[in-house]
Amino acid sequence: YLVISGRDAQQNEMLVKRYLEPHDVYVHADVLGSSSCVIKNSRPPLSNGSAPPIPPATLVQAGCQTVCRSAAWDSKMVTSAWWVHAHQVSKTAPSGEYLPTGSFMVRGRKNLLPPGPLVMGYGLLFGLHEDSVAAHAGERSATARTDATSESGTGTEGALLSALSTSEQGEPSDADEDEDGDGGVGVGAGGSADDMLAEEEDGEA
Repeated sequence: YLVISGRDAQQNEMLVKRYLEPHDVYVHADVLGSSSCVIKNSRPPLSNGSAPPIPPATLVQAGCQTVCRSAAWDSKMVTSAWWVHAHQVSKTAPSGEYLPTGSFMVRGRKNLLPPGPLVMGYGLLFGLHEDSVAAHAGERSATARTDATSESGTGTEGALLSALSTSEQGEPSDADEDEDGDGGVGVGAGGSADDMLAEEEDGEA
């Protein structure tokens, strides 16, 4: 889902007037400086014509963004955001009242979101124009060859595994050395317990 948020009162005004559509969701918080946040619902409507529900995780993340962009960030105050449907948001003020720039009238029930931690992050997504795809066609060819080599076992990893297996086959184990020497299987470094007892009795005699 695409989530759009304004940085000041002018952007909040433009955001709601231009981009808030009937199936979208409006997210806000009752905190000073809280930005208006719009979740774009691009999924097709249901058979009855209603908007498909937005997942709770998306609502919580949008609410966290709204709270973090408010005065709660500096004061380390944990609070909750809320969301409403697009048709509940209006710029029409009650009789005798005036709505300043960036403020809106919300009618109906507000859906409160659970309090969340004041944590924010960002990511960068790069895209290529169709005219530039040909210029970057071979950039990942080396990576593709490396992946294919490692899967076939002939690359550096395959050579190391092959060398290790060869060394294990070429070096005899302790059991093999004992079998070639005196025909017994050694227990530790001193032979079997019966052999040790027999040697002690011969020494005492």
